[in-house]
Amino acid sequence: MSFCTVKFGANEERLINPNCLSSVLLTHLKKTCFDKLGEPPEHIDLATEAGEVVDLHGKPKEYAKKVLESRANYILVKVTAEETDDLAATYTPLLDQVGEKIKFSCL
Repeated sequence: MSFCTVKFGANEERLINPNCLSSVLLTHLKKTCFDKLGEPPEHIDLATEAGEVVDLHGKPKEYAKKVLESRANYILVKVTAEETDDLAATYTPLLDQVGEKIKFSCL
């Protein structure tokens, strides 16, 4: 059985099973992580600890295990603007310990 760790808030962690649709996983994260963070944003996603956004939000009908590495750590991020022809999405980490050193971007 594969699993991943999602980091968020003030040093909080959740183990997740990526063997489900990406949309189901993101809905689950909204329900379980935001009980301590407050109101969930409209769009969230996951990023590696190096700042590479996985883009689960853009692949709702794919299984998350195709893009998430087993036993890896991921940071919960808020997607603040949808990608359009003129505007790229902005990603804000929802982990308190992340400094200005990491720049989040979608590959």
